[in-house]
Amino acid sequence: AAVHEAVRRGSSVVIAASPTASITEAAASRQTLLVPVETGDEFAAAVQVLSVLHELGLGPHVAPESVAEAADRVAEQASPHHDLAVNPAKVLALDLADAQPLLFGGTVLAARAGRRIAEALRRSTGRPALAADARELEPVIAAVESRDPFADPFDDPAAALRPVLVVLDDLSDDARARRSITELTTLAAEHEVRVCTISAGEAATSPVDRYASMLYQGLFGATWLAIGLGRL
Repeated sequence: AAVHEAVRRGSSVVIAASPTASITEAAASRQTLLVPVETGDEFAAAVQVLSVLHELGLGPHVAPESVAEAADRVAEQASPHHDLAVNPAKVLALDLADAQPLLFGGTVLAARAGRRIAEALRRSTGRPALAADARELEPVIAAVESRDPFADPFDDPAAALRPVLVVLDDLSDDARARRSITELTTLAAEHEVRVCTISAGEAATSPVDRYASMLYQGLFGATWLAIGLGRL
């Protein structure tokens, strides 16, 4: 209804949808630009739209081929043919096998990737996984009690699921983000909370490339974790 009303009032509309979708019919007009989408992957559709917006002079440069290459690099690294020594997705799954993940991204895109990965981890494990700002994670980390070296995890399996801080680092030079990462990791060390890092990698050059790299590292890690827990 909103799209139809915008068209009726003479607005220019950019819509990403299947050519046969009902919303495409509602948006039909000479002022409408259709970006054909045949995938259910929202991120893939977003990359297409961002590329079109750049061509229209309404956004920064985004190259779909470059984003695809960033995703391909992660897929190759997370391949079943790569063992634990050279497979960061398997390492992440191992680090989170007996953990309650706390995910933090200092920038807008890193935080968004963290929320998507937290959703995947909840589906993969059936356990809580929290993606939040630094001020929301700090009291959770500060409340973690010291590990009892004599505790038997078989007597109380739930007690063995200690929080693990997962930092999503897009290698941004944003001073606020760097400071928040430093403060959180320092606090985690003080309370014996392990820290895992998902880094965008130097090969990813644009912000969307870095987002794709972090996102898919987390999604592959969640998949390997589901396999390890027998939930896939």
